Amino acid sequence: MRNLAQAKRPLRSAVVVVLCLALAACFDMSVRLALKTDGSGAIAARIIYTREMTSLILSDRKGKPPPAFDRGGSGGNVTRTQRVEDGRLIQEETKAFKSLEEVTLGNERIEVIDLGRTFLGASRHRIVWTVRTGPTQNRDAAQSAALLFAGRTFEIGMDLPCQVESAGDADMAVMKITPTTGWSSVSWTLPLAAMVSLPPNHTVTFQTECWSWAGMKPASSGSNLSPSTPTPTPPPVQPAPQPTPPTPPPPVASADDIMLDQFPRLSQKDRANYADDSTLFDAWDTDANGVKRPVPALACLATVYTMIERATGNTNAKIDAFYKIGDGAIRGNLSRAEIGDQVPIDLQTIAGQIRNRRPVILHGTGGPLVDHYVLVVGMSVQNATVRELIVNDPYPDAAAPDRGKLVRLAASNLRSGDITFRAMRLVAVKSAPAAEAPPPPAAPSDTPPPPPPSPSPRDKSIGDR
Repeated sequence: MRNLAQAKRPLRSAVVVVLCLALAACFDMSVRLALKTDGSGAIAARIIYTREMTSLILSDRKGKPPPAFDRGGSGGNVTRTQRVEDGRLIQEETKAFKSLEEVTLGNERIEVIDLGRTFLGASRHRIVWTVRTGPTQNRDAAQSAALLFAGRTFEIGMDLPCQVESAGDADMAVMKITPTTGWSSVSWTLPLAAMVSLPPNHTVTFQTECWSWAGMKPASSGSNLSPSTPTPTPPPVQPAPQPTPPTPPPPVASADDIMLDQFPRLSQKDRANYADDSTLFDAWDTDANGVKRPVPALACLATVYTMIERATGNTNAKIDAFYKIGDGAIRGNLSRAEIGDQVPIDLQTIAGQIRNRRPVILHGTGGPLVDHYVLVVGMSVQNATVRELIVNDPYPDAAAPDRGKLVRLAASNLRSGDITFRAMRLVAVKSAPAAEAPPPPAAPSDTPPPPPPSPSPRDKSIGDR
């Protein structure tokens, strides 16, 4: 592909290429589309070289800066930068545009397709990013390139002005890549070796569907590829007449979402979710690995408690009430909810909770911060079987640190990125006290009064991401 050929311009020295092969890998690459409601946006591409490769490039050029990164194409307002950060050379290209029509991408095409409106009148769109390899391929060169990029990644992503409903797998010929989705973002992380060794004229499609009240204008970038069209609904097929029609199979029910909309999506990194005079937002604490980190990176479970507190009546609740330095998340301050003990996940129990309008806290592990917590606020059910759990994830995307995410977890694996969820805590919401006359005084009794209830326990796991 021309894009990756452009990415290898700094490697033209044969000595550098041989040394790079010896090092097994050279760089990671990412390309990200950011769209706004008015149709403007930007395509930002980045290459991050390894420290070893950075040293080779700089020494090969005798201290002179390498050529700027150029993905090719035309149109838009292009800016290119490069810098060395933490020993790694980072080259970036940003192509800003007022409309996608301004941009020509060669063997790539980006389209915004109108899919009509939802039942309630919201606009639905499909965003399609199509990439096609060239017409020929040198097998030896492709194998060398695959070796060259072993262990490195190519990420392609979208940040959109709409709520993501679904996103399709990317077909890499020998594998399919499942995307990671957020409230308004989606990304695919591909092995770079697989990307550069695709067969000739192979098309990879990255697409997602989303909805919004504001809508987006249909548009398409310039390209030498044929444009996509919405998949038409085929006409119904009339069965051939038969003397005795067979009994039709039972209908397959469509997947239905059951949602608890009263639980807000909060970000643990949003300053507005902390008290005005908070010292917690700028404080540091120790994670489960003993590493010092900013509290907003650790306040995941405390943010989940804040969602519950706000949904049960205390709309001004702040994260500060549910986090203490050294102790982590504190559940004892919940005023109208009780949190059960942690137990293994049981989908039928979760389904019963959601049908009774009660959320569930999930505990997952994985990633650099070890522990992560989300709040189950819905589920997708088909033929009485739970297909997905719908969760409020308080850990935001880097592009939108002030917004929590709505994430769908497949019931088959309960994974989100590098996090796997295996445990749950049930949430019981207390009934509001009724406004009624006080009860009559109790008759005298020789039985001593019961002791006062012990305070609710604090959650000691602070490495909760």
